[in-house]
Amino acid sequence: MSNFSSAQTGPKTAEGKAASSRNAIKLGMYSNALMPGESEQELQELNNALRESLNVQDGASEVLLRTISQSVLKTKRLHDAEVRLVQTHLAKQESRKEFGYQANISPLLNDRLPDWYFNDDPEPKNRASVRYKAICEASVLKENFKLEYSLQARTLFYNLWAEVMGSQAINPRQSLGERLLARYGQPKPELNLQAFIEDYYKKYQLDMLWGENHERYEMVIENLRAKALLEVIVRPDLVKVQMQLHRRSIEAMETIQRLNAARAIEMVSVVSPVKELSLEQSKEKA
Repeated sequence: MSNFSSAQTGPKTAEGKAASSRNAIKLGMYSNALMPGESEQELQELNNALRESLNVQDGASEVLLRTISQSVLKTKRLHDAEVRLVQTHLAKQESRKEFGYQANISPLLNDRLPDWYFNDDPEPKNRASVRYKAICEASVLKENFKLEYSLQARTLFYNLWAEVMGSQAINPRQSLGERLLARYGQPKPELNLQAFIEDYYKKYQLDMLWGENHERYEMVIENLRAKALLEVIVRPDLVKVQMQLHRRSIEAMETIQRLNAARAIEMVSVVSPVKELSLEQSKEKA
């Protein structure tokens, strides 16, 4: 029973996840059926566009058209697979270590680096930036504290306000200073602001690092991603699939063109005798 349960949890290591990704490519790349996330409507629209551009008019050409559209669909799957493989590469321990080295992050933090550092989801990165800006604004307010500044925090220190009060708190029952006092219990506003700063640096250390260094981190990650992409796109299995799909599409298009040309010749051969007969009949009547 325990063996069955563990088998259902999937791979845990980076190497296991990479192997799983390769298996997913093998299972999904060659399927003619739509995979999860693929749109039947988009496939139909592609078929209609190809049918019009290639002037498909018979059953044989229709079969070839389906071959082309399936090749287009599988090529998109190939590109999606490349993206997943790049992400898998960035999830490997050696990639995280390389990032930490280039970004000048302590090796002790390598195992704690969050996945959102390396993916394309902007939401957690924006969240980290807001937290870092809140810390900066808290420092400014602490060093230049005046009661009137604190009371105008919603407009003067928007990020600090959003973190402490909530971005939707327009007319709360407590002021910023009262909320910080309730949270940290220090006798002076400046001390509560300092407690907030220390609290956030402790809770959100990696958010603070990102907020402070995001431009440099993004540059390092883009370099690592480009390196991983180069390794992925030259993989023999992926190159072979891409070449097969491209060749299949070209051959199908050329065959459709030959069928269209043959049909045009056949129509000319049928129409010409009819025209000659009509001309002979017109001469006889005259």
